[in-house]
Amino acid sequence: GNFLQIALMYVVFATLAFFADFKQPMADSDDVRIVVDDLSLVERQEITAAGEGTRIDGNATTERTLWEIIKGTDLPLLTTFQCLSYNIMAMYMGQLKLPMAASGHSVDSYTYALTAHMLGMFLPGLFSGQVINRFGTWSTTAVGFLLFPVGGSMFLINDSLAMFVLGITIVGIGWNFSFVGPSAEVSKICSRAEQSKVVGFNDGIMLLTVGIFFMTASKIYIAVGSWNVFNYILIGFSVFSALLSLL
Repeated sequence: GNFLQIALMYVVFATLAFFADFKQPMADSDDVRIVVDDLSLVERQEITAAGEGTRIDGNATTERTLWEIIKGTDLPLLTTFQCLSYNIMAMYMGQLKLPMAASGHSVDSYTYALTAHMLGMFLPGLFSGQVINRFGTWSTTAVGFLLFPVGGSMFLINDSLAMFVLGITIVGIGWNFSFVGPSAEVSKICSRAEQSKVVGFNDGIMLLTVGIFFMTASKIYIAVGSWNVFNYILIGFSVFSALLSLL
């Protein structure tokens, strides 16, 4: 049964990938021919190619270092919001089995809840891009962070299976809206030649924090001694992150 559900999830994800509209990347600055002699006002001066993120000094193009990108772009901010989104979601998902077991729910019930959560994470990808284009990256990100408390509040109503499934599904949707925007913005701050170092830094920091919080979430849960208190802590971080994304 569990393996069949996982197989069906992979079919769904493959279908989403097939129908996803991936835009062609912008031409890299190395593919752009700039004749400096025609730019008399900036001849032999160092300029920045708009939208490319690569310095152009005379006839030569120079790839920025990672430190220059960190200092000169919103990369640290974008990485921070991805970390907040992923860690809030992961701490809900990773600890859900404990309160469900304490409430008398079976492993199969937890599997149903987790399946619904995964669908909540990825199905909105069919239209989240259009939502971001219409309302903006940071407005959508803020809405995503506010969906975390909405999902968390479902757990506070009662300990029925329906509330666990509904709550963790909304948490998954919140992750999608709060994560996709900042993640997509990362690709806009660098050229194709710089993407490997930028993505490596971004994903490395994000996954490192996810690993740390995922492994320590149980310790935090045990320390607070209550699912409700644990939930309130995550709700507080979610609201704080939503407000921070609007500044």
